[in-house]
Amino acid sequence: AAALARPRLLRLPLRVLGLASFAYLLWIALQIAAPARYIAEIYGSLGQGVAAGLAAVVGLAAMFTLPIGIWSFALSSKLGADRISVAAGTALLLVFGAASLDALISGRAQALPLGDQPRAVEHELAEVLPAWRALPLAEQHSSLFSAQPVRCPRRLDASAAALIVHYTDRAGEVQGRCLQGPAETLGTRLSELLAHDAVRSAVAIDWLSTAQALRPQPGLIGSLADFLTVRPGLDGVCIGDRCLTPWQLFALGMFAVSEPTQYLPQVRLGFGIRSVRRLLGERAPTAGIDGLLRFSTHSVLIDDHGRLHAMTRLRPRDVRVNAQTLARAERSAEAFLIDAQHPDGTFRYELDGYRGTETQDNPSLPRHAGVTLVACELGSRGPQIRRVIRRALDALAGYARNQGELSTLTYTANERDGDLGSSALGLVALATCRELDGPRHDALIGRLSRFLLRTQGADGRFGPGMDMATGKLQHGPTPLFAGGQAIMALSLVERIALRDVGARAQLPALRTLHDAVERGMDYVSERYWPKPLRDFFFLKENWHCAAARVSLTHHRHAGYERFCIDFAESKGRVHLNQHDDVAPEFVGGFGFGNVIPPHIGSSAGLGEVMAAEVEVLRARGQAVAEPLARVRRGLAFLLRQQAQPETCFACVPKAGGWFSGFMVAPVGRIDHIQHTW
Repeated sequence: AAALARPRLLRLPLRVLGLASFAYLLWIALQIAAPARYIAEIYGSLGQGVAAGLAAVVGLAAMFTLPIGIWSFALSSKLGADRISVAAGTALLLVFGAASLDALISGRAQALPLGDQPRAVEHELAEVLPAWRALPLAEQHSSLFSAQPVRCPRRLDASAAALIVHYTDRAGEVQGRCLQGPAETLGTRLSELLAHDAVRSAVAIDWLSTAQALRPQPGLIGSLADFLTVRPGLDGVCIGDRCLTPWQLFALGMFAVSEPTQYLPQVRLGFGIRSVRRLLGERAPTAGIDGLLRFSTHSVLIDDHGRLHAMTRLRPRDVRVNAQTLARAERSAEAFLIDAQHPDGTFRYELDGYRGTETQDNPSLPRHAGVTLVACELGSRGPQIRRVIRRALDALAGYARNQGELSTLTYTANERDGDLGSSALGLVALATCRELDGPRHDALIGRLSRFLLRTQGADGRFGPGMDMATGKLQHGPTPLFAGGQAIMALSLVERIALRDVGARAQLPALRTLHDAVERGMDYVSERYWPKPLRDFFFLKENWHCAAARVSLTHHRHAGYERFCIDFAESKGRVHLNQHDDVAPEFVGGFGFGNVIPPHIGSSAGLGEVMAAEVEVLRARGQAVAEPLARVRRGLAFLLRQQAQPETCFACVPKAGGWFSGFMVAPVGRIDHIQHTW
């Protein structure tokens, strides 16, 4: 309108447009600068990568705002603009510079005495062992789990070293103490404290390395940065002189509980600030981080036998991968599984390994079937595990619902929908366990096989299930995992028919089974995902690799084996190794860097894929060196995560052999044992 009326009237609108463009760019930059710097500082190089990505958002905004701003001021000057534009632009730049400088230099963590010398800490604490061995023997092993904060003589700062110790006193109670003072005196003071108060049992020691006062981060992503300021298992938190150690926050489940943004209400990320404040004694806790002090530690454990262990995230820092450690891990998993079975053959579903709380009822038939499967594949063949297998199979058979010559597995007797996933993995378990359990369930194996055959289309793809009352097939995509489980199940039944002529009367015809397996493998290898792009589409194809592995003895399919290899190699790219710039305890896990720790269950599932890939490659006469190296890294990661009595000092006794599902959560499901075993 100004241009149409008189060109000189454009001076003011152009100045406003130029200032608004620069102001918007400044606002975006300030919203992102401080939180990005904060994340980069806490999480190291991966945090720097995240910060660089956030800086790219500023660059994207600059692509639109800078040209408009410069053009507006340039055109305004030609129209006779005065010094107001220049002054305003200069003021904005000064504000931006000052805010950026503040964002870059403020709030850094302070190193405490001996903070950067973990080996010196371990040497200092080794001097405590003679005094520990002189203590009276504890009557029984006890967990050091405690929700009580530790009170220090004064607020943590860089003027003195600090050490927090948890131990069992002579009355059998868990005690937490905080020692502060010159670094060279803390070992002696700890010896004196233990000699006076403790019994010869596990002692958890946290030598503080850095401390940092937290303050809320500004900007669009400030709240997200706030939730990420405390690293799971590495950082503790204080309010004043009251502190919770890193392992206490972890064992209390203070991570992956908060909603960092209102725009993604289902996302649980970061630590529960309000809950932590409540635990630290605030009567009306807020959700802000101001007033909290974050500290990191070097953690050391003296176990029940007087051995010193360097610890990271509640687990031993160093583990060995050899036949002995693997065999022990397997037997520990088996013992956990035996203890988790109910008299009716079902299994305890979830366990909090630190507080001992349980979820008894398993809501998932596939998870019951999967645990039964691994018990049959890997069990020690002793009488206890045989009883577990027999009861578990009988429980599984109890969920069979018959319709004509078909059976499906469902939880409720009046359930009309027979779903592919429950029936397919149930059939995998029944067919695998037949070698141990004999032909008791051959009739059910045959009926479930016919159900799976009915759901398969002419192209080889499996449908989601059928209405058992009407026999009408359900239409839709194959459920996640179920396609691979169905092929594996039918391949196992084909193997039974090939090896045991007497079983054939109860099973579908051998040619029918062979053709169904072949069609399913053809579909997956040729039409499931478009070949040139399937690396992009790959999801959870784990069970296809399991099916390719068990089929090596009797039903080879070159394209299906190639599919497994391609999938394993694709997932191998996110299998963290020593060349990735991540925390050492993440190496061997399935993850994307330092900010979000690897998921233990997914890492174990990927390990199953890599182990299957090794067998498939060997059968094809191909090199296995790199996949074997990945398997070894994965095993080291999983061995570190398993709860063992001498190192899981805060665990309840029933948690021996247990795995949590996620490195930031204290709860593990029964299927996490399945996949890791």
